[in-house]
Amino acid sequence: MNQDKKIHLISWQDSKGCLSGWQWADDIDNQAVFVTSVGIIIAEDEKSLTIAPHLAENTDGVQCMGAVTIAKCQIVTSYVLPASAFYGQGLGSEQMPLDV
Repeated sequence: MNQDKKIHLISWQDSKGCLSGWQWADDIDNQAVFVTSVGIIIAEDEKSLTIAPHLAENTDGVQCMGAVTIAKCQIVTSYVLPASAFYGQGLGSEQMPLDV
């Protein structure tokens, strides 16, 4: 797992479609979908990255939930978000999320 625990905001273009039945060709919405994902990059190679919005660390290792792998050719923008965007000035258990 990638040890960099920075929070990333990634906007990417996804495909859509493949309904479970027949449809008229003229009724197909041919617009791609733009998706925004926020989380920690847990894996990355030259062609893709995997981002997870939820991580839990315990004595057995790290678990994640909601991870999605995105092809890098689909990424439109990518930002590293500053920790100050999420937490006040407190330390440890005193940290409180800011009202956004």
